[in-house]
Amino acid sequence: QETILSSPDTDISSLIKCNPNGSISLEKLSSSICASKYWCIKTDGDQNTPNLASSSPTLAALAPSIRAPSLLLPPDMVNIREVNLWYAPHKSCTNSHYDGNHNILLVMKGTKTVELSPPGAIRGSVIYSEHANHPAVFPSPSVICDDNTLRKINNELERTRECCNTSSIVVSVSEGEALFIPEGWWHRVESSASCLAINFWFDHSHYSVSALTTPSNRHMLPFLAREMARRYLDEHFDSFAQKFLVKSAMDLITGSHNLPFSIEELVITFKSNTDISDDLKVLAKKIANFASQLFEKDGNDTQKENIRHLTDMLDIFFALVAFKNDTHRRIAVWLIREGFPRLNYASHQYTFAKATQKLHIESCFVLSQIWEHHAAINEGTSKESEECHERFFANCGERSTKAKCSFSSKVMEFKGNVAKYLLLDDLLLGTV
Repeated sequence: QETILSSPDTDISSLIKCNPNGSISLEKLSSSICASKYWCIKTDGDQNTPNLASSSPTLAALAPSIRAPSLLLPPDMVNIREVNLWYAPHKSCTNSHYDGNHNILLVMKGTKTVELSPPGAIRGSVIYSEHANHPAVFPSPSVICDDNTLRKINNELERTRECCNTSSIVVSVSEGEALFIPEGWWHRVESSASCLAINFWFDHSHYSVSALTTPSNRHMLPFLAREMARRYLDEHFDSFAQKFLVKSAMDLITGSHNLPFSIEELVITFKSNTDISDDLKVLAKKIANFASQLFEKDGNDTQKENIRHLTDMLDIFFALVAFKNDTHRRIAVWLIREGFPRLNYASHQYTFAKATQKLHIESCFVLSQIWEHHAAINEGTSKESEECHERFFANCGERSTKAKCSFSSKVMEFKGNVAKYLLLDDLLLGTV
């Protein structure tokens, strides 16, 4: 996830000017960063001996040679979480970030220059994002960069650089030397060419809240507060998100909508809390038939009406999909990959793009989870999920970039709503 804050020399404006759509993604922002290659040698979390059973044979051969530094990591006091081997084939640099565990970094060849800043020095990204341990440069993985957004990004980068300049510590770690990086501390690492290093991520066996909040640990409070809130959110997010989705589904199917066919039987089944898989298949086929008829010829005469129809269909369909249900996911993947035709006419792509940009935030979140969960099953479903994602946005034509940005923003908005509900109403205010 080293994809948030670029090196100080990165020119944001030039990156945006290179994009005719006026947008920028984190992938493009980080393209100027040559990050080190690394291989994870996982441990079981309870012992200080690396476990390479799931690693490659080449890495497994290294296991007998790896020993945790006993003076720094006494086995009765710490749990090693991960051991990683880092190799930089060329001079490289990571982005500023923090880790959720303490870190011992040992350089075996070459030199690493590490810039360290305390937890409160840099404003982190929102805790419900996938890049929570990186600076708050972007609100989501991709954004439309108008002048106002560009100004905010540059201001945030400048603010981050100023904080680093006033509070950072720069350390050079050479061959045979080690550096302790405390959990929560921001750091950026520059590696010399052919640099080879190994690191141990670990935590203490026993934690005391009182000990963590003593005056000497006051500088750690920003990290501790973020980390505890993030873990609380991770623990309860799915159950609270489901409550949001069920309420949204009930509002959609019982409210007014523009559909060219009846869903009365489906509504009855859904309200009775029985399995709706068969009804969902029927709905998916109806949507696919409507799409085939809609996009079989070029025309603009009923464009606005068709956009409303298509948006309402997709909103209702995704509202009814339980993304953790394998059958439901497969139906949704089929609808996008095979049910929808590949669109070639600009007017059809416009209709589809407008329909997707009008989707509810709940629909966008469910669709993102469908892709994520389906991809995690095996290599075959991962490919299906990737094709599904590509087809969905490819059908938006020239507006695919804006559609992706709108989609990402809505996913983040939904996550933000759940996070505020959990952390403010449930955890702090107790109004749930």
